[in-house]
Amino acid sequence: MNRFNLQPRFKDSPHFKDFWTKGNGKQLIRFSGAEVSFKDFEKFSPYFYHIDEAGDQVVKDIYLTKNFTRHQEKLKATFVTEFLKVMKFPKVQKNCFYKHKKFLTGWIMTY
Repeated sequence: MNRFNLQPRFKDSPHFKDFWTKGNGKQLIRFSGAEVSFKDFEKFSPYFYHIDEAGDQVVKDIYLTKNFTRHQEKLKATFVTEFLKVMKFPKVQKNCFYKHKKFLTGWIMTY
């Protein structure tokens, strides 16, 4: 990973503070339980340029070439069961996944 000299340019701006204290960022913190701070900014800032190549390819191959709504519904309908068919999980992990399937399905359906 390349080393960049990034600075948190917007950390003192109103829109940034509102995002993390009032907006979606506040909800994300509550949902994830993450601790948000600038304490380790330099350590993690190189990930700003890190990309999800597999995710980008899905967007290019599917979302940009096919009907978005239809594809999204297909993903919602098949994600949980197809995911388990493809991945090789130990039985204990599969049981845990199935136990939480209702929660996961509900969470996926909201996005």
